[in-house]
Amino acid sequence: MSQANLSFRTPTPADGEQIAQIHKMGLDTGHASYRETALTWPEFETNYLTGRSLALLACADDTILGWASIAPSSPRAVYAGVGEISIYL
Repeated sequence: MSQANLSFRTPTPADGEQIAQIHKMGLDTGHASYRETALTWPEFETNYLTGRSLALLACADDTILGWASIAPSSPRAVYAGVGEISIYL
């Protein structure tokens, strides 16, 4: 794959299934998260596309290669400014 084919974009509901598949592959390693099941699109949207959160997809042509996100780690005031970073490739 050449670097010219690589692009980044914001996820949409149509990407939900591919995002879940990538997330599940990471979870299956046993090292990616404390979660046991992959995020559904509504969970992904709530966790990473609202408020002060951000998510991006890495794509080559029409194929999603992975996703990355940053979100507040907790709504508690004591954790203000602390973020959780997730990267799944």
